[in-house]
Amino acid sequence: MKLKLSKFLALLFALGAIGGPLFGQNKVQKKSAEDPEVAVVYYQHWMTYPHGEAWKGYGWTEWNFVKDAKPMFPGHRQPKRPYLNYPDCSNPADVAMEIDLASENGVDVFLYCWYWYSGVKNMEEAIEKGFLKAPNNGKMKFAIMWANHDRIDQFRPEFGKPRTVWLPIRHNMKDSLNVLDYCIEHYFKHPSYWHVGGRPYFAIYRALDFIKQMGGAEKTSEFFAKAAEKMKSAGLAPIHWAGIAYNPEEAKILKDAGFDSTFRYNITMYGIKNHRERISKGEWIFNYKEVMEAAYDHCKTMADSSPIPNIPIVTQGWDSTPRCRQNVKFPPEKIEYPYGAMIVGNNADMFEESLRKAKELAKSAKNRPPAVLINAWNEWTEGSAIAPERREGMEFLRAISRVFGKRNPDKLCFALPYGKRVSVIDEPTQSHVKYGPHPKQFIDFWRAKSETPAPTVVYLHGGGWVNGSNLDERLLKFVLPMLKKGFNVASVEYRFIEDANVDGVYPPVKAPVDDAAAALNFLKSKASEWNIDTSRIALMGGSAGACSSLITAFSDAGSLVKMVSVWVPQTSLDPKQMREWDSGVNYGHHAFMAKSFDAFLADREKLLPLINKYSPYALIRKGAPAIYMTFPDSPDMGEKMRDSVHSPNFGPMFKAKCDSLGVVCKTNYGASPYQAVKDVEENL
Repeated sequence: MKLKLSKFLALLFALGAIGGPLFGQNKVQKKSAEDPEVAVVYYQHWMTYPHGEAWKGYGWTEWNFVKDAKPMFPGHRQPKRPYLNYPDCSNPADVAMEIDLASENGVDVFLYCWYWYSGVKNMEEAIEKGFLKAPNNGKMKFAIMWANHDRIDQFRPEFGKPRTVWLPIRHNMKDSLNVLDYCIEHYFKHPSYWHVGGRPYFAIYRALDFIKQMGGAEKTSEFFAKAAEKMKSAGLAPIHWAGIAYNPEEAKILKDAGFDSTFRYNITMYGIKNHRERISKGEWIFNYKEVMEAAYDHCKTMADSSPIPNIPIVTQGWDSTPRCRQNVKFPPEKIEYPYGAMIVGNNADMFEESLRKAKELAKSAKNRPPAVLINAWNEWTEGSAIAPERREGMEFLRAISRVFGKRNPDKLCFALPYGKRVSVIDEPTQSHVKYGPHPKQFIDFWRAKSETPAPTVVYLHGGGWVNGSNLDERLLKFVLPMLKKGFNVASVEYRFIEDANVDGVYPPVKAPVDDAAAALNFLKSKASEWNIDTSRIALMGGSAGACSSLITAFSDAGSLVKMVSVWVPQTSLDPKQMREWDSGVNYGHHAFMAKSFDAFLADREKLLPLINKYSPYALIRKGAPAIYMTFPDSPDMGEKMRDSVHSPNFGPMFKAKCDSLGVVCKTNYGASPYQAVKDVEENL
């Protein structure tokens, strides 16, 4: 390659290809019937099923690939960790959570990939055991996309070797009518089946192949006519037939065969006109911004020139490396699916921009389409998923709600970052307000009911600066209830260590810490507008969020802070000091880009000037805000504690130094996080 991957990524950021613009909409609107609906591709390989186990082994699902995917270069965003803890798409309880998340954040339709091979079905369990048995399926529509391509072993195949064809696709009149009979019996009569113009929507993936194998446009039209008769006999409206078309010329072929509309499953870097030339020159990584532009150009051409309606497509991204054998070096010698190029920089801000453009195209097209299609809800092994995930949280879903509105604009439905749980809270008074240009630099703000400026709690979430979300269990359980007691609540999202590494921020801890200070200064600028009493601001957080709170309190921005009330804080980032306090500590090396804690400790003297800029113990100063710390256990200095990452041994020496400087510091041992809330309520 002519440009090292790490340098290429840095260049994209420098050019603004990965960063995102600022958006000013701070209040989510109610979903409008005048707008196109939002459909998302739903891929159902996230369950065990008989064919899959016969082909790949007992208990196999593609979650295996998601879990053990490896980053192929510095900054490569693998592996992914879905918030719902690898949901089973044939489990009604798991699907119910997906339905809640999608439907309450602006998604109208799950467009299921559906597989039928001359009467042989597979993966239908996702619909029939999952969606159709989910107790809340009335909140979401569903439709079928017949994925009528050969079923081939593309799941970590050996590079350079022929693929095994498990099931070939063959079309004829009899079999296609059997497909129709099955769908009438199992799907079309269900009240949640998606209708377009009063007609059940049915999509065909390889539409041109379908026409060819059926015997041409005339035979295809004959099939559609027979299908209409069958639907009439079943008491149903005729089907709205949709097929993939890549240009207006193909759309005309589909129209002549009797199709009603077109769509495109996805647009990736292979939709960029000069992609072959670029790949041949060694360019295997494409930025999301230019893929967005290619998608828009395609959709605009179809909107202007297609003889039948075309549903605009918005992609979330592309990265099929989890489907590749992980010992095959990236980039591969040639394109041979799943080995190929990828997209980087697919952030939520630019995704939101793509959605806005697609919505405008849909509303202005001469043949207005019924929806905008998003790829995808859960194409995890192709790198295209809007479902909540460790790195991006809820942000792709929330982007949809900002563009298309949602059914309950006063409520925010979200997945908690750990475990399997979906919660609903009041929509923030100011939603997703940007305090900086990076997609993760935003605040959700809930305003207290107060006629006078109110005290404000600024919440920084935990997660080791590599996990978590500003919408989490602690916010839900401890912080938001303070609204009822007259406190404003500002929950801050910030850049993670990975974001810092890709951005070239050093040491990486500088990114989340700088973001905390920037968020605090932003809140000061909004004090009058948001009814904030700037003399009564408290920082709250747990674990890494607690550490960030302490660091911020001792920074210039800390002059705005009256008190800090945190639970299980790391009060030092000095490896020698931490080990002396708790012999089991192995935490903090990632904050300074060290490969391991032992390497961190070995390089301590060299790193000490940087460590002292970010270690709370080194930063304590006279006149600092009052500090309140809560730990569930009692300290035993020097010993290895039950939870060394959140050791109570972080308390005593830090308090002693605060005492020596005249800084108010209270430590609560054997206490729950409710004590941290109580400390704020009594002292702010």
